[in-house]
Amino acid sequence: ACFPTAFVLLRRKNASRVLEAGVSMAAISAVCAGFAMLLADTVMPTLLPALGALAGAALLRWRRSASVHWQIDVCVEKRGLIERFPALIDTGNRLREHQSGMPVLIVESRAIPALARLARQLPESETRRLPFGVLGGGGQMRCFFPDRVRVMLPDGRERSAPPCWIAPFDGAIPGRTQALAPAEFAQCCRYKAVEYRE
Repeated sequence: ACFPTAFVLLRRKNASRVLEAGVSMAAISAVCAGFAMLLADTVMPTLLPALGALAGAALLRWRRSASVHWQIDVCVEKRGLIERFPALIDTGNRLREHQSGMPVLIVESRAIPALARLARQLPESETRRLPFGVLGGGGQMRCFFPDRVRVMLPDGRERSAPPCWIAPFDGAIPGRTQALAPAEFAQCCRYKAVEYRE
């Protein structure tokens, strides 16, 4: 019963997420059963299943909210090239293009191979070199201003992202993240949360 319940609560077909949620609910049920055995002579055993269900629902709700708030899909366009990739909104990403003051979206080059190649071919007048001292090292990143940046919503609709520069990063961002969106993208994230959370 845990896995069908997890599927219904998550409202998604991602098997790994449903499996994770189902295992979590099963673990909560086992803990509640253990407490019920310990407290068999009190009124608590009748309340524990309800408390366990509430705890499981709260956990799933929190996990879904966290992913809505910080994980987004971004679509970048430049000179007819379009690349789509997942990004993490990083409130610590304060990198700015020094002339315009606009924020910078950092993306692993391997996540946007066509745009990364284009960035290397663009004339210097259309790019900027930004020094950085994070991401496990230091150096310079060559960034460009895209023709369009969109945040893709779960139902297929889209929303324009805040104006920003794109910095292909030839290294690897620590963890499973392929892109770090600036804090300004949180506005798009809040839009999704209002639109899709109940």
